[in-house]
Amino acid sequence: MKVVHFYSKKGRAWVSPGDWWSVIQHGPDTLKIIKHGFMYGISDAILEAQKILRDMFRAGRTHAVGVALMGFGLAFFMEWPIIHLMLEIRRGIQALCLISGLIGLFNVFRHSLSLRAMKKYLPFPDDVQEGIASPPPPGAYREVKISKPKLNTSIFIVLLALVLNSVVFATYKTPAVVWAKEPYVVSDVSVTYPWVKWEQRPRIVEGLLISYFTMIGDAELWVVKAEYSVDFRDPYQDIEEADRWMGNVLNYFVDAISTQIQISVPANLEGDEVVEFMAINMSVPDVMQEIEKALNNWFSQKYSDAKLQWVKVTVEKIKVSEYQDYIRDRQ
Repeated sequence: MKVVHFYSKKGRAWVSPGDWWSVIQHGPDTLKIIKHGFMYGISDAILEAQKILRDMFRAGRTHAVGVALMGFGLAFFMEWPIIHLMLEIRRGIQALCLISGLIGLFNVFRHSLSLRAMKKYLPFPDDVQEGIASPPPPGAYREVKISKPKLNTSIFIVLLALVLNSVVFATYKTPAVVWAKEPYVVSDVSVTYPWVKWEQRPRIVEGLLISYFTMIGDAELWVVKAEYSVDFRDPYQDIEEADRWMGNVLNYFVDAISTQIQISVPANLEGDEVVEFMAINMSVPDVMQEIEKALNNWFSQKYSDAKLQWVKVTVEKIKVSEYQDYIRDRQ
């Protein structure tokens, strides 16, 4: 037998919505009501408690729908290819969003089942008894305001994720490869179906190559620097492979030229004088132009779908630590 207590609130019956929910959860069994004081309208009190419960469950369900939409919407938003470039922890954030969406979905079902339970079974008082007259708890005088949650933000997030994942952002300098049924390349902003995979590929790439040819003690180096810009017409071209290949070509020519210079060092020069001799002879404009011309020629022979737009070669003195940082970045 389930027992529920009713109190007199200015002569009218009042029952706690929480207590009445426990009655509904208890199922169709004998119900015993104990009245604490003189009152009327027990049926009205039951209807009022049930109305509050329905409003709470409906608001909770709406809120859960919003949480689910927000969670799944943000998870879908994380599939935007541009986000892939910006966030290394994208997968972790996406997992949290999916978990939030699943929790919201679970609460949608939970509140829906609660509402279904209220429709399925409406307890009716079978036994009403008089109890000790006592005032209602403070909750009886608290005004119950159940605000209806808004879904505007959640729906906006879902629509934004849908729209952004349907648009391919590309320019001439950064074309995009779109993997649909057949991969294709676009060079401007294009619309496709949602969540198709695409990836931006830089077309105009600028880089820096360094090759050292002699040392100054233990802390400094004389190096040849080659700054360049390449127009990759083929977006499928492996840019890193091309950069490594150009670095090897630069090393080859610097080694060959520095070997020739070293052979021509006068016999009366020693130590720092030899280093200075090599630096001066490597810095000759004709030598710089020879290396630039060689890089252009070899590049045009190697890559038919790319163009070395410009290359500038200089000779500089740098610290060993700077060169080590350069090597480390290329690994």
